[in-house]
Amino acid sequence: MELATSPSLYRLKATCAYQDSDGDFDFNLDAVMELAAGLAPNLKEVTILDLFPNLSSRQRSVRKPLWQGLPGSTGKGIGSLTSLSLNGYSGFTSPAKLQNWAKHTDFDNLQHLALGGSYLTKSCGLSGEIMEWIARNHSFPHLKTLGVYLTRDDHYNERPHYSGNAISFFQAIDSLEELSINGPMEPQIIDAVLIHHGQTLKKLILNPFEDMQVFGNGRDRREIPMEFTKDRILQIQAQCPVLEELTITVMRDKSSASETEIYKCFGKMKNLRSLFLTLDCANWRIGRDPTYDPQFDGEDQELAWSYTNNVKRGNVREALINSAVDEALACSIWEMIIQNKTGRRLERLKLWTNDGGIFASTTPVHAVKTATRNVDAAESKVRRALRTESLGNDVKKRKWSITPPEEIWSSDEAKYTKQEEKATRAKCAKQEGSLHALSNHS
Repeated sequence: MELATSPSLYRLKATCAYQDSDGDFDFNLDAVMELAAGLAPNLKEVTILDLFPNLSSRQRSVRKPLWQGLPGSTGKGIGSLTSLSLNGYSGFTSPAKLQNWAKHTDFDNLQHLALGGSYLTKSCGLSGEIMEWIARNHSFPHLKTLGVYLTRDDHYNERPHYSGNAISFFQAIDSLEELSINGPMEPQIIDAVLIHHGQTLKKLILNPFEDMQVFGNGRDRREIPMEFTKDRILQIQAQCPVLEELTITVMRDKSSASETEIYKCFGKMKNLRSLFLTLDCANWRIGRDPTYDPQFDGEDQELAWSYTNNVKRGNVREALINSAVDEALACSIWEMIIQNKTGRRLERLKLWTNDGGIFASTTPVHAVKTATRNVDAAESKVRRALRTESLGNDVKKRKWSITPPEEIWSSDEAKYTKQEEKATRAKCAKQEGSLHALSNHS
């Protein structure tokens, strides 16, 4: 207790659960709330991670004993946290969690708030109903940074007002400096966010995703994660004039002209200095977009697996092509951006490929997800397609290798170019030597 109530305690991170992995009841959350309410007089930042330990059915107890309180707690105090992060398994299915926290700390003092999100469960977020409740009851007048995970919460019931509730939620909060949104997004939600917060945003994270379940509340799912097109990127550029850091998803399309145009648009952001692109390699249109009718040739028209009636070999081939992002492609994306950059110089570019084995009409295909991380096992025809892929006339042939997510700083540009030239020369020399040896052997 002496440590927990010390005037020197400024920041606290804790895990909590209904019961721990031994079946014992966990009261960490109750204790942290009382510390935040005044027992720890200078506590300003709290992070909570809600866990769901694996327990046998006989270990699970329905009724939890009442919390007896920490020594010295009156249950009447209210704290003044400036930062609160509530993450983990339980999500926000009702206002109860936030109502309880509002009894222990004054939300008007919060400057940084993070709600929802779990390592394995994307549905642990704010539902439309919770966003509506927050919009009606709290305004967070001093909030500068907001990070939220959202969920449609429509597994069992239709939620027709999700979009409207989300708009009300973001409009109820004063202009932010940093904003992170993860989950289902719709054009009207992004429009409202950019209109209300765009002029002051210095950091923006947009990570759209939808529920992978094929069926929900007795209907086929049709939701497709929002795609950030060239026009959307230009909208962000126009409405976020002081934006310095951007994390956003770009749909891979085999380095098509439309994909290339998106990369060029980032150069128009005058104050942008750090860019993190999630290169999405999933195909959500299969089974969800009734207009989707890809025209493949030959064996690419054949079904990829016996248990699916709409995922074709051509779809798998495209997933492999889109997932194979190496140094050469990373450098070409970098070049595309900085050649069009205005204003401040871009200092950092980070690339991350994602969801190469995701086809919306099926559960994630483990074999394809593995192959997208181990592209050496791909078919020779995919290799030929990848070797000719480029983002411009001056882009070198692709190097076939397994590489980590690419991160490029402005000072690394020359180094990457020289490394690529050296590797290409070495590879060509090796191939010529092999052909010469084979010719002599014959």
